[in-house]
Amino acid sequence: MSDPNHPRKFGEGKLGIHHVVDDWDLGFYDGRAVQLILEAKFGDQEIQDIEKAIEYLRHQIRSRGEAIERANEEQTATWRPGCGNYIVSDTESDD
Repeated sequence: MSDPNHPRKFGEGKLGIHHVVDDWDLGFYDGRAVQLILEAKFGDQEIQDIEKAIEYLRHQIRSRGEAIERANEEQTATWRPGCGNYIVSDTESDD
């Protein structure tokens, strides 16, 4: 009986894909890309698996880029005393 955590398509390594994903604290998209890269190495659809991995990585790059942009916007927001809310830019004057 084969072990679902160590499919033969990943070779005879000591770790299953879930061990790598957990140990490296990978999210879904990163973990899926790693899995597809392993499938490309040990499977029979090398080009297709690499192309799928690239798509997952592109999605991750877009997601992280958007998260960084949001974080930067939040960092540039400043508290204006007496105004009761945050403003995006502190270049406005209190005229």
